[in-house]
Amino acid sequence: VQYSASLRDVPPEHLAAVKECIEWLKAHERTLLDGRLTPHRPEFGYPMIEAEGDDERIVAVYEPDYIADLGSSAKPVFVVNATPSGRVCIRRRGRLETLDVPSGGIVELK
Repeated sequence: VQYSASLRDVPPEHLAAVKECIEWLKAHERTLLDGRLTPHRPEFGYPMIEAEGDDERIVAVYEPDYIADLGSSAKPVFVVNATPSGRVCIRRRGRLETLDVPSGGIVELK
């Protein structure tokens, strides 16, 4: 994780968001650091990147109109909305879905 601001200078609500982010990253560090990392569609600037570990998948979507194909994995999947939009489009078990996830938010799918 990289920050470009001094944590001493950020407002308390920003500090709380940073703390929440760090806690989430620590809880999932095994998947993020030791899992299989797969960037998708380089010709489109990698609109989706996923990390898959033994127990979970983490999928980050970077383009608002990209349909993230999640397949039919039995593992829990965390979808990270790294787009400026408040929604993420996915295909799961062959069906299209729209997830309401705030920009920067994370949703767990089981």
